Amino acid sequence: MNKKKELTRDIARAVAFAIWAGIIIPLLFWLNMGHVPDFGWGVTVFFVALGLLRGVGLFFANRPEYHTFVEERGNWADKIGAWWLMMCVFGPLAGWLLVNLPPLTLTNWAWLYTGRLVLAMGLPVVTALPLVRYVHGRGAVIMLTILVLVTALPILSGVTTLQDLLAGPQLTRSGAYMLPHTQQWLAD
Repeated sequence: MNKKKELTRDIARAVAFAIWAGIIIPLLFWLNMGHVPDFGWGVTVFFVALGLLRGVGLFFANRPEYHTFVEERGNWADKIGAWWLMMCVFGPLAGWLLVNLPPLTLTNWAWLYTGRLVLAMGLPVVTALPLVRYVHGRGAVIMLTILVLVTALPILSGVTTLQDLLAGPQLTRSGAYMLPHTQQWLAD
């Protein structure tokens, strides 16, 4: 099989992986739990994005006219930017663990939610900013689109957390406190 056919097959497999992940993962959560929790949607988005990014990467790998012509400097900004994709993936996961592992109380919920926002929103944005200087040339629109969309995914994962941080806990009829947007109960 020639290289072009192999590449076309690999791109098709990456896109098929994304499509099947978007169907099967929520289905598995729903069959197991009766609903798809936020974590299930996060896992789904991760695998769909992974498949699509792989397909886009394969498509443009052998097209140097779409590659950036900006030389790497190797300075501190490049070192921060090198962590961008890792922060987009593991920042929201670490933030989710931060607010779901320890019990949320009236005294710690604001600190934990702030930490989640730093991990899920702050770190992806901070690590994306140094990469903007590489957005040049014929592929600039594609590069900027990927940079913005991939950075937007972890930011979207923290929206309800931000809403709860701004609104604060609410006293329910039962006398317990709850964060209204994430539906988290606070222990005393």
